[in-house]
Amino acid sequence: MAKKERVKKAKGATGHDGTLFSFVKVFFTDSEMYDSLKQYDKAKHRFMVNRFMAINYPVMANRLNRIGTNAANVIDSWHMIAQRYTRVPGWIYTKLNKQTKVYNKIYDPDPEALKFYLNKYQISQRDFRLALKFNPDPVMKEIEYIEKQMKANEW
Repeated sequence: MAKKERVKKAKGATGHDGTLFSFVKVFFTDSEMYDSLKQYDKAKHRFMVNRFMAINYPVMANRLNRIGTNAANVIDSWHMIAQRYTRVPGWIYTKLNKQTKVYNKIYDPDPEALKFYLNKYQISQRDFRLALKFNPDPVMKEIEYIEKQMKANEW
């Protein structure tokens, strides 16, 4: 059985191929094409257009985000504001902050200091590893303090 090849949807007379960003481009740049879109096509992108427009117009977005409002009419309302722009504004395309990858630090304390810490708090090795995983800074700081005291007293 041969694999079916994916065929891209051809843009119709409206220049809108059904994707969100082609709709956004038509929404901001070409009023004639926008007017020729079906109500269904307008309503399909209501949520995301409302979300995009909320970046600059939060109060209006909140008012248009009511249950029971006609989605196509909401988009038409946004289009009245979008006609002020000659191209898609830059604030539509917000960038995401890349999360920095956290590398697991391997912490190997002095065995005597660790033993003292475990006895002091009456915890097991497993509990220690969990504490180190979820709250590493205070745990490491205290063990380092214990190590420093042990070296100072030569225990």
